[in-house]
Amino acid sequence: MMKPKEAAQGQTTRKLRARARRVLTKRVGLGPPDDGSPELPRLVQELQIHQIELEMQNEELSHAKSQVESVLAKYTHLYDSAPIGFFTVDERGVISEANLTGALLVGMDRAELHGKRFVGLVSPQSRAGFRAFLRQAFTSSLRQSCQVLLLRQAGAALWCNLDGAVSKLGLRGRGLCQLAIMDISARRQAEEANNRIEALRGTNLRLEEEIDHRKKIGAALTQSEQRTKELLVHATSLQRQLREVSHRNLIVQERREKRISQDLHSKIGQLLVGINLHLEVLTRTASMGPAGMKRVIAPIQRLVERTVRTVHQFARELRPTILDDMGLISALRAYVND
Repeated sequence: MMKPKEAAQGQTTRKLRARARRVLTKRVGLGPPDDGSPELPRLVQELQIHQIELEMQNEELSHAKSQVESVLAKYTHLYDSAPIGFFTVDERGVISEANLTGALLVGMDRAELHGKRFVGLVSPQSRAGFRAFLRQAFTSSLRQSCQVLLLRQAGAALWCNLDGAVSKLGLRGRGLCQLAIMDISARRQAEEANNRIEALRGTNLRLEEEIDHRKKIGAALTQSEQRTKELLVHATSLQRQLREVSHRNLIVQERREKRISQDLHSKIGQLLVGINLHLEVLTRTASMGPAGMKRVIAPIQRLVERTVRTVHQFARELRPTILDDMGLISALRAYVND
């Protein structure tokens, strides 16, 4: 049984042969050859038809070639003039193709890039990430992307975004990775600038908070200094009052001691002198009888009692015991009653 592809080819061949017959008929004015005609004219006619078929095929091939060249020129123009770089690499990262934009990105000629490993164009700090990206691209059916820092022969390195997918374009169906490379240095710079702005904004916010905090501390210190000055003035006043009170206390104490000294001299002294005189009288009258002795001793006892009461009175005036036992109010009431 004939396959569909073979049937289509046979139909195309028959159509081409029919067209060649029509062209030959127009050229020489002959009709289709009779099967009973001599062999030689029939072979000549077949050769002429075959020649026309070849001419028509050449014309179609030439037209197809022109179309292919036109499409290839358009593809090449689009490939080379694309705004992003294109590289074709195998699973080892060896470059087989690159467009003009890609060559300009790395600052090299396309002839120099052919056969070169792409990882050599990547900065050392980005090579581990690129190798992981390439492995993932060849083991996954999904498109992969990463960001790398590309080295350049002249000029500063560029941050680029790599987007790649594997297709069966190589010899013997080997997979090749199509890398699309876009320069994102400006975007990275903008992001870094934005990050710096955000960092500065945060720093300014912290500085403003610190300034507000220090203003509050300064106001508190000013208030504290004012309060300290007021307390110092008050303390100075209290010290002056304390000195005055201490001075008055000394004066009162001296007066009190003077009064106690005078009272001791005038009261206790006199009582003791009286007791001494009575004792001398008692000494001279030692030979008296009990009745006379009793009369002499009685005044001495009264003097001693008065002396004891006077001493008790001095003690109460100096420090009343009721003040310690009952408190100030009870002591004042007892003093008023006395």
